[in-house]
Amino acid sequence: MYRIKIGFIIFFSLIASYCSYSQINSENVLFGKWQLGTPKISDGFGPTYTFLNNGKFEFTTDENYGLQIVKGFTGLYSCNNDTLMLIVQAWTEFVGGNPEFSEIYGGIGWSINNSKKVTLNVKKKSKTFLHINGPFISNDSTFITINKLKYYKIDELK
Repeated sequence: MYRIKIGFIIFFSLIASYCSYSQINSENVLFGKWQLGTPKISDGFGPTYTFLNNGKFEFTTDENYGLQIVKGFTGLYSCNNDTLMLIVQAWTEFVGGNPEFSEIYGGIGWSINNSKKVTLNVKKKSKTFLHINGPFISNDSTFITINKLKYYKIDELK
């Protein structure tokens, strides 16, 4: 379990090494929920970033994959030109439960059921810098890129 947490932290740190090519000049542009790869929602959201206008963000993993233990991160963000700074303050994970196979869960068929959702605070907070650009409009969809990955706006938060 500890290795999974460390893996996610290393993953976010490594993402910061990529390059980008445009600028976002206002955090208000980011306000809302952005889903990786598609503006469409199937049975659940894919990986998403939600940016609130109070400087807080949430990253959630793919809701359609029932074996993920870590479900997301929350923290603070700020944006300066083409740099998105994230400070992860806590993460949510599921502990315990039982592996079960079911046709409901799609391609892999497996999920962990009857687990308990817990939120854990990050003991040593650090800044992660990601490259961001956009927003762009294509085929009636709005998207941004975060380290060259497309995230589509999927709703308007009020």
